[in-house]
Amino acid sequence: MSTSTGLDIIRAFGQASEQVLQEVLGESPTRGAPTFQIGPTIPLQEVNVQVGVTGNLTGHVNFGMDMTTALALAGTMMMEEIHELDEMALSALSELANMIAGNARTFLNQLAGFSDITPPSVLMGASISGTWSHIRAMSIPLVLGAGTIHLTVGIRVKETK
Repeated sequence: MSTSTGLDIIRAFGQASEQVLQEVLGESPTRGAPTFQIGPTIPLQEVNVQVGVTGNLTGHVNFGMDMTTALALAGTMMMEEIHELDEMALSALSELANMIAGNARTFLNQLAGFSDITPPSVLMGASISGTWSHIRAMSIPLVLGAGTIHLTVGIRVKETK
């Protein structure tokens, strides 16, 4: 097990996102300027798919986007035009997040030893935020033709007692 830094963890999710989006959507995103989210409250987007990380690393990863982007991404994955985020569309977005997190998990295990991911959760609302206690997060906009996915990573090495 090597010593991991927060940037290594964020880099793992950024690279996994780019690889999976290229494979699934046929498009590599352009990275926007990263921002730090300091404090326990993390602003979220209109549609969010969150994956938890457990084990030697602990925290959350959020894939946030506006409704238009969510509909476009789910439609591309389902190979049909969709007009609402029904159960199938939400399942497609959850699978996209699961694929990215699973891809990143391989690298995380090399960095910090065993880590696992939780099943994705979907959070939706016009003006919502989350509370990620004791975790600093970084958000990186991933710009696609369909819109922007805000990749927010808040993961730290688990404290040992």
